[in-house]
Amino acid sequence: MSLNLGKRLIFGDKSCLLQDGSLELGANDPPVYWDQVICCELLESDKYMEKILSYENNLCQYFRDIEIRQDPDSEHLCRAHTYLYHLLQLTHHLNLNRHHEAHTKKSWKNFYLFINPFSSDPSLTNSGLFQINAYDATMDILDFMINNRNKAQETRNLYEKDVEKERNLLEKVQKQFQLTDILINRRIKKSEIILCCQRLLNERQSFLNILTDCRLKIDKNYNLAQNGTLSIPWDWSFSQDETL
Repeated sequence: MSLNLGKRLIFGDKSCLLQDGSLELGANDPPVYWDQVICCELLESDKYMEKILSYENNLCQYFRDIEIRQDPDSEHLCRAHTYLYHLLQLTHHLNLNRHHEAHTKKSWKNFYLFINPFSSDPSLTNSGLFQINAYDATMDILDFMINNRNKAQETRNLYEKDVEKERNLLEKVQKQFQLTDILINRRIKKSEIILCCQRLLNERQSFLNILTDCRLKIDKNYNLAQNGTLSIPWDWSFSQDETL
């Protein structure tokens, strides 16, 4: 297992090398799949990462000074070869459009790009990142980015304010209820997490005895995990026959 030195190991729903160089092993996959990933894909991991970095740099040269990031609200990392394919195709398509003002006239400093193979159509994430992939029409990408520069900045500024507000409220909820830990589903909007925290604090007296010393997760459904984590939906409501 010396090949794994310095690698992050994740147990998830697939067995593969991930776009950031991590190794994911599918919890339900037979060991033979793990052997294939460890012995084959992992051997090529450094080459994959070099190619990924090279093509990311190409995109950053096309969109001058832009920064490529993973969306902070996304917990999903795709397969390394899938991510590399999208980088390669995007670079090729953009190089055929070097006359566009997105390349010739605009600086993209303080803007951010999220390569998401599973998105549909160019868009902005809730965190203000431009979200694209190789299946999007090139002119649609370029025109969308040019036309939504101001919106991207406004969205990011609002998001950063919500991040700070969310952090403060989560700390307050943990302290007020004396929780051992508080977790969130990152796919839930910041505004919804904030609303949930505010409602919990407003109803502190009703739930203090129930939640004290709990490990709480704000999620989309009610659940009690094997490790004792209590999950509640962000928009929780309790009728007379419902209890925590």
